[in-house]
Amino acid sequence: MLIGRILSDVDHLVGREAEFDPGSSDRHVRIIAATGLGPFLVPQFVRSLSAAAPGMSLEIAPMPGPAALDALLNSGEADLVLGHRPLEGRDLRAEELMECEVVCMVDRAHPAAGRRAIAMDEYLGFEHLSPNPAHADAASPIDGRLAELGLKRSVRIAVSEYAMVPLILPGSDLVFTSVRPFADFLSRSGDFAVIGAPPEFGPIHFFMLWHERSQHSNFGAWLRRFTREALRQAWAS
Repeated sequence: MLIGRILSDVDHLVGREAEFDPGSSDRHVRIIAATGLGPFLVPQFVRSLSAAAPGMSLEIAPMPGPAALDALLNSGEADLVLGHRPLEGRDLRAEELMECEVVCMVDRAHPAAGRRAIAMDEYLGFEHLSPNPAHADAASPIDGRLAELGLKRSVRIAVSEYAMVPLILPGSDLVFTSVRPFADFLSRSGDFAVIGAPPEFGPIHFFMLWHERSQHSNFGAWLRRFTREALRQAWAS
């Protein structure tokens, strides 16, 4: 809201908010993150937070529906969102963090395991493992993109936990589609092949989103800097 933005700017200009010292803070930080970023980013978050803010606690929450997400940010229950799309028409700020290649993860014995990439017609002919139920297709960056193209894949298995993926794929003919950092991370836990997805998917962009009220907050500014640096270190490693 315009009035809220003006009041936030005035508070910042008159110095009403105290400086934020992460080293002495016992604040609880709640970040909502797209599941594909979790295993890739959270370990680095934990290491960095232990060093920079040992008294702070961290909660990484799963991505809810758009209405619930809006309510969490408006109420201040969530400090930051790491998602794959900016939210339109809301009192939010957004910053693109990274662009990721879409890839497919399969068992080493899968017919496509030796390919550099899968063509779309072949991709649609395979059976798929998805972390999204059928009713949530629109919220999935994979099924949502297919819908934009007028296409639909055959999802044989849908699971709510990404941790189940490396337990289900071995010995199966299923294809799991995700972003490169997450697939590379999962492939370390088993004998899997990571191959290129159909080029029609294009890249997936990840965004950092925060509520307008925290734009000039010293804590909010620190958290965004912290997130950028943790992501840079996770990517480098």
